[in-house]
Amino acid sequence: MDTRFLMPLFVAMLFTFPLTESQIISRPPGTAIVVLLVLSIAFVFFIRGDLVAKIPRLAIYTFFPLAAILIGHVYLLEFSEATTALLPVYMFFVASVLLFIIPYRLNPSIAYSYVARVAALIGLIGLPAAIWGQFDYGVFTLSTTVSPANDLLPPIGVNPLYSVYRNPNFLAKLLFVGLVASFGEWIAYNNRIGALLVVLNTMLLYLTESRGGMVAALVGVIALLGYYGVDQRLAVIGACSGVASVAAALITVVVAPSQVAEVVDLTGRLSIWSGTVDTVAHTNPVFGPGLVGSEFLSQTVGLTVPSPHSTYFKMLLRAGGVGLVLWIVLLWGSLLDGVYQRVHPTAVAVGAGFIVLGFIEGPNVFGTGTGSLLLTLTIGYLLTKSPGYTIQFVADERRDTKSASFTVNRYD
Repeated sequence: MDTRFLMPLFVAMLFTFPLTESQIISRPPGTAIVVLLVLSIAFVFFIRGDLVAKIPRLAIYTFFPLAAILIGHVYLLEFSEATTALLPVYMFFVASVLLFIIPYRLNPSIAYSYVARVAALIGLIGLPAAIWGQFDYGVFTLSTTVSPANDLLPPIGVNPLYSVYRNPNFLAKLLFVGLVASFGEWIAYNNRIGALLVVLNTMLLYLTESRGGMVAALVGVIALLGYYGVDQRLAVIGACSGVASVAAALITVVVAPSQVAEVVDLTGRLSIWSGTVDTVAHTNPVFGPGLVGSEFLSQTVGLTVPSPHSTYFKMLLRAGGVGLVLWIVLLWGSLLDGVYQRVHPTAVAVGAGFIVLGFIEGPNVFGTGTGSLLLTLTIGYLLTKSPGYTIQFVADERRDTKSASFTVNRYD
């Protein structure tokens, strides 16, 4: 099976992911470019007469019903903005390519190695702007719009790293996957490039000041250490560090409860989540109100935020209790299936990181952001060994005419 053409398309696709959240291009055209490039991969396979989609049973029972709920909301016009309303429609096809086509054609080692390199490169592009606040590349200008907020950076005048993104947290999702991927490459092959990428992606992720991205990366690295075998001393140090962290948290709660209040609120997320639950409870608890954007909270509980800041609460809002259950089964089920089927360890480690990140950020299989697209691809890799069905388009050239046939086969 010749898929050499897929690699340059895949790399180009990775470079377009930031366009949906970029400070150098508006979101609608950026999203359109991503959608067209991802769909072009399926189109190339189609015109070559070799389009194969493998659909795991877990996806049949979760992804498709979830898509039906979200697209049903579009049909019922329960969205505040027309452009946002159509998102589940065209992202259904994008997600299908990332879930059912690419993971079966491109080796995960190759895919994640490209992610590690693209992440480091995109992060490095933004370093001058982090140092000087703004940097003009001629074609575009990158800027840092805020001063350090989390006090994670040393007092050397360095701003949070945005790179080409509008928000450092968006960049952190790419760098978290890049760090886990590069660590997996280094620990598996013990090569210098992998080690260099680990250092670069770690440094760049730290500069974003994204605590969620750092925690997700830590979870992924720990998962890889567990897979490849961890030194006993490292395990003891990790366990002691965990116990010390819990003890410190408990002591802080007892000694200085007022200072803990802001941290416990998770930078306002608890209030947002409470408003989300109230909105769903008073509209459509079963299938959700289907509202996205800031209007739903500003009109119901007086809050103005772009998202519930959690993949679980976001799915509760958009698809109700039924959608939330379907999403949890898909997300957690794919990780458990990947562990059971012993798929590529980097895919498992990235999946574990996304599950943790999902508690405070909102990547999902119908999102257009970098985190959502990488999560969707990861779920696809986690399910590559799961039983399901194959849908195949085969072109047969005979007597200067081309005929085509579709076949559906079950595989275990």
